[in-house]
Amino acid sequence: MAVQDCTLNRRLFEHFPNTYDGVDLRQVLNQIANVADTALLWLARLLIAFLVFSSVPPLLSSGAWFVRLFDFPRLQLFLLASVTLAILFVGMYFARHVSYERFVLLLAGLTVGLWQLMYVIPFTPVWPKEIAHSDNPDAVRLMIANVEVNNQQHADALRTIGEHDADLLLVIEINDRWREAFDPLTKKYPHRTEVIRDEGLGMALWSKLPVSNVEVNTWCPSGGLRSSPTSPSPMATSRSSSACIPRHLD
Repeated sequence: MAVQDCTLNRRLFEHFPNTYDGVDLRQVLNQIANVADTALLWLARLLIAFLVFSSVPPLLSSGAWFVRLFDFPRLQLFLLASVTLAILFVGMYFARHVSYERFVLLLAGLTVGLWQLMYVIPFTPVWPKEIAHSDNPDAVRLMIANVEVNNQQHADALRTIGEHDADLLLVIEINDRWREAFDPLTKKYPHRTEVIRDEGLGMALWSKLPVSNVEVNTWCPSGGLRSSPTSPSPMATSRSSSACIPRHLD
């Protein structure tokens, strides 16, 4: 797409002399503005392309690390989108016209920025707390442990879980190796609902207390969200299809 000619904002240089030693200063300044505007526009194009590319993979139902990697830098992507919008506004200030391309880039940057902000703002002080702190000794203690599927520190994980002594334990990224490593916890947590998976997609809910009406929700590319009620028996273990990803246990 051709870059439109950029005429320097006259309010900035209206008091400048027209010439100096035979050189047309306004023409020189306009040429500098054209170069700066072109550079800013190309920079905005590259940043918007990167932002869009980084925002799409988390929407996929793949557990590959290079896909799930983009679930984490939400704050960084939001800040990058903010910088990109600032670059576009600076370029628009110096340009004579707001081209259609600039408008599309601005809309794309704003959309990506707001999209990433949706994931960031719940972890800021402005968001209300969902669970209040309790000093009641009879309160149920919940522990969430992301063991990381490739992690080999089984003994450290067991020790940490034992120190916290939670009533309910939610284990994320559990596979057959981690489940075997956690066998010593079987008597402590007799009520179990498990989805054993590799690729970091496994999930298990273990409880000291009886748990009923447990439901496993999985996301399948071919069929969307699927809910699978599990047996209320003390042990309920399943291995979900490789085409489906467990989202959460209710």
